[in-house]
Amino acid sequence: YRRAIEYCAQLALPAPCTGTVNRFIKSLPLPAVVMAREGNKAWRAECEPKIRRDWSSYKPGEIYVGDHRLMDVFVRWGDQVKRPWFTAWYDPASKTCVGWHLALAPDSGTIAQSLRRAMLRFGIPRELYVDNGKDYKSHYINGKTLTHKDVRLSNETVGALRPGVLNQLGVQIRHAQAYTPWSKPIEPWFGHTFPVWERTLPGWCGSDNKERPEKLAAEIRSGALLTMDEFKERLAARLDEYHQTEHSELGGKPIDQWLNVPIERPEPRTVDIMLLRHKPCKVYPDGIRLFGR
Repeated sequence: YRRAIEYCAQLALPAPCTGTVNRFIKSLPLPAVVMAREGNKAWRAECEPKIRRDWSSYKPGEIYVGDHRLMDVFVRWGDQVKRPWFTAWYDPASKTCVGWHLALAPDSGTIAQSLRRAMLRFGIPRELYVDNGKDYKSHYINGKTLTHKDVRLSNETVGALRPGVLNQLGVQIRHAQAYTPWSKPIEPWFGHTFPVWERTLPGWCGSDNKERPEKLAAEIRSGALLTMDEFKERLAARLDEYHQTEHSELGGKPIDQWLNVPIERPEPRTVDIMLLRHKPCKVYPDGIRLFGR
């Protein structure tokens, strides 16, 4: 408003009142305001038109979507107080969380463990849809080997260089567009499955400092927090409750979508062997040398 007064004074024009300026500011399109004040990234997330995917062409078990989430709850892990990370696989056709793992830090190992649980219960998927994080693009998971742009390898050579877990299982992996969390259907599932439930737990801290309740400090001092094992039990119960609840988009329960669906489960021991860490070794005249032996 002060700038408007100065501008009108320079041009010898009558100055508008504050109400006129406020009405003009409120009339500005929201996308233009977001772009000017918060930048292109915020505009893409909040204002850019989106296309909703139709998952009806997929059958349960054909595609799993994976991601990590930092839970909004502090738990006790020995002498430490930490927020656990939840690694999950979500089936968009049945709206089911097919596999999950809880840990203090997410990595390719938590991805593999949660995927193991998913495959042993709901079967081997045809495809995985994940983001571009380095743990999802690791050689351990999908055998991704980066080479120089000028190097051209035969398909046979590329296959030999890609002994990742997913390649051995015959699972294709597809990466979402970078910096577009809304492109993965597991993100909104996180948003409507956990935040309200987390508020009912001791140690709830909110997603940022603005939400953090005053009682949290007292809960930490008094030791009223859940242990990691106790939180896992509560989390498992929450997921069971979700799977047994009517879903508006399905017209039924998520778990019921698996009735009469043929499930191809791998042999557990075979999966365990596939999930073992592996590393390349140099072959010497007397054999290989590994772990000091």
